Amino acid sequence: IKLKTMDSCLSEALKGISLAELTSMKIKIQVQDLKNMIPQSATTQVSSEFSRLKEENAKLRQEIQYYVDCIAGLRQANSSVAETGIGFTDAKPPAEDLKKPAAVQKNSETGDSLEKTKKKKGKSNKSAGGDNLVLKNPDGKSATEASPANFGMLDLRVGRIVEISKHADADSLYVEKIDLGEEKPRTVVSGLVKHIPATELKNQLVIVLTNLKPAKMRGILSEGMVMCASTPEAVEILIPPSSSLPGDVVVVDGYTYAPEPQLNPKKKVFETLAPDLRVNSIKQATYLGVPWHVKDKGIVMSRSLCDVSIK
Repeated sequence: IKLKTMDSCLSEALKGISLAELTSMKIKIQVQDLKNMIPQSATTQVSSEFSRLKEENAKLRQEIQYYVDCIAGLRQANSSVAETGIGFTDAKPPAEDLKKPAAVQKNSETGDSLEKTKKKKGKSNKSAGGDNLVLKNPDGKSATEASPANFGMLDLRVGRIVEISKHADADSLYVEKIDLGEEKPRTVVSGLVKHIPATELKNQLVIVLTNLKPAKMRGILSEGMVMCASTPEAVEILIPPSSSLPGDVVVVDGYTYAPEPQLNPKKKVFETLAPDLRVNSIKQATYLGVPWHVKDKGIVMSRSLCDVSIK
């Protein structure tokens, strides 16, 4: 009787195990069926959409950061102008007065005729170059001369170094041929031998100040200056956006691009602006804290140097 009871229990246990295995197997089959019901294309589509949104968010973050930097720079620039008074004059003569020569204004006040004035001043006008008049401010300077130096006076352009060699008479100088989108490349002499190998500079995009007066450097006429982030120990070229082309103009928000063909060395425009040309803490080239940029292409950067001068 005991043996029969044990056999009966064993049989019931085996049935229970078989039922559990069968149930588990059915569940696995049902899960697999559900997986098979989801098309592979849907999974791929979801993954593709996720990647697209991730890239779009990254671009938006970069764009937001750019505008944040620009706003911060403009605030700093406005603060500097307010403190120093640069760009403002104490008083401006009325528009009507600017249109008239000083002599005509005086005669209008006293009642003298314009014809009489012309007779008196005829000879002096001819000797001074005809009827062309140069408007002058109270300090005696012409309107152009009185304009404060600002970034818009600098003709900074993207260039590509197409040839480079060491200067025959100066171990520290390179002689470069730089394509600036003009009819022919310009010759530029740079003191970069001790800082950057020629192999790194060949075919490299650079930023060139193009409206300095050409000057001879050890017998070779240099027609521009390659702009660099600079410290006494290290020098790096400034790098324009990768999509830039030779001839693209570098600008700063808030300053109209209006350079003279050639800066007058006596006015020392670049020397005046140089202290405010710096690389900021995130490697952006700036003027008074506002980033340099190539329109629609991006910001000019240094390779690794931060919080340093630009020369």
